[in-house]
Amino acid sequence: MDVFGLIDGNILKQVFLTNGTTNSWQVWEKPKNCKFVNILIIGGGGGGGAGFGALINTATGGGGGGSSAVTKGFFQANLLPDRLYIQVGPGGAGGTNNPIVAATAGSVSYVSIQPNTTSGNVILASGQLGGGLGGPGTGAAGGTAGSAGPVFVQTNFYLSTLGIVQTIGGQSGGAGGANTPIPVTIAFTTTGGAGGGGVTAGGTGSNGANITGTGFVPTTVGGAPNGAGVNGGSGNSGFQPILPNFNSFNRYPLFTTGGAGGGTSILAIGGTGGNGGYGSGGGGGGGSYASTTSGGAGGRGGDGIVIINAF
Repeated sequence: MDVFGLIDGNILKQVFLTNGTTNSWQVWEKPKNCKFVNILIIGGGGGGGAGFGALINTATGGGGGGSSAVTKGFFQANLLPDRLYIQVGPGGAGGTNNPIVAATAGSVSYVSIQPNTTSGNVILASGQLGGGLGGPGTGAAGGTAGSAGPVFVQTNFYLSTLGIVQTIGGQSGGAGGANTPIPVTIAFTTTGGAGGGGVTAGGTGSNGANITGTGFVPTTVGGAPNGAGVNGGSGNSGFQPILPNFNSFNRYPLFTTGGAGGGTSILAIGGTGGNGGYGSGGGGGGGSYASTTSGGAGGRGGDGIVIINAF
């Protein structure tokens, strides 16, 4: 019972995360007496591709998954209904080499006035698509980079014109290596995953690629190459700060990175790609000079997130 008309601070700042494989709709209720509503919405990052296993040919790394676009909207509270519906897109699964399963792309996150994605009901979406999937390594070339999530287009969703909207594109992942994979340089709020390392036909392996840090964001290090029957090193998972709330102190802004690439192996299994942070891509798996089923698995793309602040 609201006896004194005091607003619970926890309802002014609400964070919505994915809620399982069914990804059902969640509900936001407008707080009493608020004047403005600010929404940040990020979709799922793409999964990293699996590395390739080979006996005599080049064993290449998988490509890193692409990251989601980011959308921010600022609205007068009286222009929005008292209830909104939130669907947070999950990240894509990483690919595997045994059994051979392709990675999957990330999913779009939505804020809508009804629990559906009909264009006439959607207020904001994270983008047109989630982060793209990283391609698997092959005997001929490293896995292709996952595509960047394309930005939200207001003209397709007319309710978004009720507010001030800013869109930021996602970032492509790094391609897997025939030997040396492609690292990822931070340039966006979310980043793609880095490529997995590859082994040359002569048996020379490489590290998984890094996500190169800058400023307060540390470098996410790729897995090390190993030989003599030792599995390749796993790529580290991406940077993801603690979410701010009223009961904790947070030193960092909301900024996430993709997973690093897996390292290679000789006579064992390639390293697994790292998982992405919120909306960022998974790292590619490392190649292995052992058998056709020994390439490392790709990392999982980071799940999306929606944050709504009312004031």
